[in-house]
Amino acid sequence: MLSHSTIKICFLSSVHPVFDARIFHREAASLVKNGFHVTLIIPHDGTDGPIQGIEVKSLPKPASRFHRLFSLWRLLMLALKERADVYHFHDPDLIPIGLLLRLITRKTVIYDVHEHYPDTIRIRKWLPPWAREIVARLFDWIERTVAPLFSAIITADEAVSERFRKIHAHVLTLYNYPRIDFCNSQKKESTLHNGPLSLVYIGDLNEDRGYLLMLDIMRILLSEKGIDVRLRLAGWFDSEEDCSQFLRVVEKDSVLTDRVTWSGVLSQAEIGPWLMASDIGLVPLQPVPKFYKNIPTKMFDYMACGLPIIGSDLPPIRRYVDESKAGLLATPDDPHSFAEKIAFLVHHRELCLEMGKNGRTAFEKLYNWDTEEKKLMALYSHFSTN
Repeated sequence: MLSHSTIKICFLSSVHPVFDARIFHREAASLVKNGFHVTLIIPHDGTDGPIQGIEVKSLPKPASRFHRLFSLWRLLMLALKERADVYHFHDPDLIPIGLLLRLITRKTVIYDVHEHYPDTIRIRKWLPPWAREIVARLFDWIERTVAPLFSAIITADEAVSERFRKIHAHVLTLYNYPRIDFCNSQKKESTLHNGPLSLVYIGDLNEDRGYLLMLDIMRILLSEKGIDVRLRLAGWFDSEEDCSQFLRVVEKDSVLTDRVTWSGVLSQAEIGPWLMASDIGLVPLQPVPKFYKNIPTKMFDYMACGLPIIGSDLPPIRRYVDESKAGLLATPDDPHSFAEKIAFLVHHRELCLEMGKNGRTAFEKLYNWDTEEKKLMALYSHFSTN
């Protein structure tokens, strides 16, 4: 059996940011902590070199999908140069690269499937509507056909794992729970007692994730419920069109202009303090196929910071909200339903605080990265032994 320090692991991504929570702060950081040598090849504006013990090799950020093809060739060359013992890739467009690495090097190659990609394709706006189902079915066939050729499949939720278990012996679910030190202290106070109510949302921003719905919720709370409220958003818009539409709507609506703020993309260190300055965390995902399977990780960020959750009544959200008693569920596409739940918590402040504490307790006992790290180490130890 090789010692961990002699095993070289090469993480690969063509689209994620260098400080991606799952890739950098959870998986790679855990492997380094446990003695593995980890190199990360990823789009990055900085210079090559170690960051928190992880050796980062920079890829130029592609200006378009066409330029990404040239970036993939460069990524393959850098990966081969590493002569790693394990290659661990994180994007579906790297499937051909993973196959080439498996064929050329005969080394362990792990495919990390972050979400249900066929369902994601079905809601991609850059594809014409008539093509989405065709492309989704084609990708589903390709992904399941080549999956057995990889050494292991890692997923972020059980629904995606089930797609692969019938065709692969090594399928591991690693939930995207935050690290236990993500938010170091329980939220002890709520601004529900002083000043306007503060609603918060963090993550991707597009119509399917409810950014327009949240603006409707704000209008109802302000105009119909008479509740003084602010909405704070952080994250990235899927397209310039979505971003422009959001800014245009907020600027033109005098009710929203001074009450809705967007902070852009926050670093991992900034997220915890930013969330703790709020009262209620929103998860307004819409009823599209993808969200009936994938688990929104923002729920666990809210729990870690002691925020009660108001989320769409969809299976993955319902499971965690019901188990933890950390929030309330609303009809996914109905802003009045969300507004009613929010107003209920405003008028039941002790329950609001109790739900926040329940979420924090569930995070500390169940929904943190410590257990997932042990599962990741067990998988890597298996391949180290063999």
